[in-house]
Amino acid sequence: MDRRKKRRFPMQRELVYYVRDGKTVVAHGTGVTLDISSNGASFRPAEPLEPLKSGALIELSISWPVWLGDETPIRLVIFGKVVRSMADWAACAIDQHEFRTQARRRDAR
Repeated sequence: MDRRKKRRFPMQRELVYYVRDGKTVVAHGTGVTLDISSNGASFRPAEPLEPLKSGALIELSISWPVWLGDETPIRLVIFGKVVRSMADWAACAIDQHEFRTQARRRDAR
């Protein structure tokens, strides 16, 4: 039985994650999203994870497929809490999110 309340949409986008203990980053890395909804997201890290403590604060910075004005890449930044994790997969509940612009790379697009 699926415990999710909202439908998750498959989405594979590159991301950077930061696990925090207060203001201190205790783990970080890169990976790719697996799916996302308005309440949560799951991802596969590029390197195996040490199991993350349920409730740990996490920040995901996800490359967004749509650019701002067709010129500026943007990222979806999610702030939340880990709800489940294994060495090759983690999921978080979303507490807050925001879109941020990012510097455009010369070879982008």
